[in-house]
Amino acid sequence: MGIGNQNPLWKHEGFSCPEEAAEAFALECQKEPENSDAFFRMGTALEAAGEFDGAIRSFQHARRLCADHVRATLAGCYLLLRFNRQADLRNWIKTSPLLQSHAEIQTIYAETYLNCGDYAECIAFLEKRPELLRNPRTAAVQIRAMVYDPAATAETLYNAATRWASMHAAVEPLPSVIRKDDPGRRLRVGFVGTRMSLHNSSTHLLNLLRHTDKSQFETAIYSDTPGCDTRTDELRAVADLWRDIHKKSDREAAEQIRTDEIDILIELHEFSNDARLQIFAYKPAPVQVHWYANATTTGISGIEWRITSRTADPPENDVFSSEKPLYVSSYYLYSPSPMAQNTKWNTATPSQKNEYITFGAIHHFAKYNPQVLNAWRQILEQLPEARLLIGRSDLQTTTAQSMLREYFKKHGIDPQRVDLEGNPDKIASLEIFNRIDIVLDSFPFNGAATTSDTLWMGVPLITLKGTRTASRRAAEQLQLCGHPEWIAESVDEYVEKAVALARDFQGLETARRKLHDEFAASPICDHACTASHIFAVLRFAWYQASERS
Repeated sequence: MGIGNQNPLWKHEGFSCPEEAAEAFALECQKEPENSDAFFRMGTALEAAGEFDGAIRSFQHARRLCADHVRATLAGCYLLLRFNRQADLRNWIKTSPLLQSHAEIQTIYAETYLNCGDYAECIAFLEKRPELLRNPRTAAVQIRAMVYDPAATAETLYNAATRWASMHAAVEPLPSVIRKDDPGRRLRVGFVGTRMSLHNSSTHLLNLLRHTDKSQFETAIYSDTPGCDTRTDELRAVADLWRDIHKKSDREAAEQIRTDEIDILIELHEFSNDARLQIFAYKPAPVQVHWYANATTTGISGIEWRITSRTADPPENDVFSSEKPLYVSSYYLYSPSPMAQNTKWNTATPSQKNEYITFGAIHHFAKYNPQVLNAWRQILEQLPEARLLIGRSDLQTTTAQSMLREYFKKHGIDPQRVDLEGNPDKIASLEIFNRIDIVLDSFPFNGAATTSDTLWMGVPLITLKGTRTASRRAAEQLQLCGHPEWIAESVDEYVEKAVALARDFQGLETARRKLHDEFAASPICDHACTASHIFAVLRFAWYQASERS
């Protein structure tokens, strides 16, 4: 959200609408063409009026007049972030002298490395500036980048998470008391989230809340979501209590949760999506649980449990987690996004018409690390007629397109065999999957939502199962829908399985006919059953706390 929307200057100056303000500020700029603040004010009014290109030009002009204009630089940053124009954002910051000294701008710049696919540069940038890691958001960006790094292990991620907690979550817990009544009574379960809008995490939460046994549990949502949409309205309608904590400090939010007498408090995001982990450090609820994201541990001592599965989180990994596992058969409650509700899946594999195999990859750009790209290169080398379709909204930029095409060209693969799809509507609607025969998963950071979308659309997927949680999420889903044969244990086996499946035309046709129904019948889509399991383990955690009390 841009500064122009967070701080509507035109309202403070008495204008009735942003268009009126923009016109007045434009006159001010004509009268005082050297006044950088005037151009900044015009930019905020133009942004509020929806004239985003004009807003960027105004912020840029303010910077030309005053190179270290902090507000204009930050306004441009957040406006470009709002539209996910990562390459433009990187150039915007790179040309500013504030990159050398302003902590918030340096943090945003580090994030652009990650969002443009360069987790290694993100890590290196922050390692050279250890003073930035005193900021909790910046330190969280470093951990997010580490999750994408093939060199990271469960141990190094655990160490990073506990280090973050010791630096940023070392607070005195609030007095917390378990109400000494019947432990089998109706419990109050709260959820803290920063994406209570159209987002993967909110989909699973909505499906969970829709299947809450109201005689046993009442639910509360603590939302730090700047905007709202139809999903926000759906969540408001299904929760028993809604609290907006967007403007509350961590301690204020914790005090509100304690006042509401929440019995079990659930965290959804780990170190992504500007998560509010520090709220949990205050221990506002007697029982605190981590659920859904599960890329790594939180490191927060006040979060005692995590909801997970034995496939995604084997017992031998417990030593590298600050939480104890609450095992369920599936912790996903999938349903397609609203944009994909009416998209039909093809029961015929596209190779029947094309007469060649199309592999597909629809992942966050940072997941395309050298090991992944090398494995895909080997697959294409062994199947000279096959093609690779890579889909991601980031690919609207020529920078991203050039990087991928240059990689394959350099390694002997004709760039014409690599198709790039950057249309966000085709990706969000899942239409892109109807052009793909086999999806190739990323590693060591597997797809989670992407895997669910793939299987929902009836497309086989090859994954490489690793040792840490983030590298086992696709394997969990494949096992639950009955296809462990698509799970590889090594890069060589990953390549072999992809090539073998591509050559098995009969097997592909059979999988295409059955896979959607197999996935729809799995626990991942059985919301009522999965919800009952999740609430059962929450009740177990409550009994454990009651016995200790």
